[in-house]
Amino acid sequence: MNNKGFTLIELIGSIIILTIIALVAFPAILNVMTTSQNEIDNAKKQLAERAAKEYVEDNVNLYPREAGAASKTIKVQDLVAQGYIKEKSIDSVKDSAIYNGCIEVSIATEQGYTSYQFKFIPNC
Repeated sequence: MNNKGFTLIELIGSIIILTIIALVAFPAILNVMTTSQNEIDNAKKQLAERAAKEYVEDNVNLYPREAGAASKTIKVQDLVAQGYIKEKSIDSVKDSAIYNGCIEVSIATEQGYTSYQFKFIPNC
């Protein structure tokens, strides 16, 4: 007889090898996905901080100019509403920690120079 095809042992062996490869590769792929998501979240936070900096520069009269003054917060939603952030650039899902976050604006004094510092606060 001239049989063509795979035996049951060959098929089971192939399935076992593919399963082992999947078990080895899955944690690595999951790690890459988690790292990528964290990088995206950090980029969105930096985008929000830069937008807050532009907002403060445009509205400098609303913010204190002396060190030790109370810090103020700017909502990311307000930055989106006023056009400082394009809605497509930031996750606008209503339960998103970034979209519902704020930027804390505070005064810092170093070597006689006063500057604003911006810090992202999720879900404020």
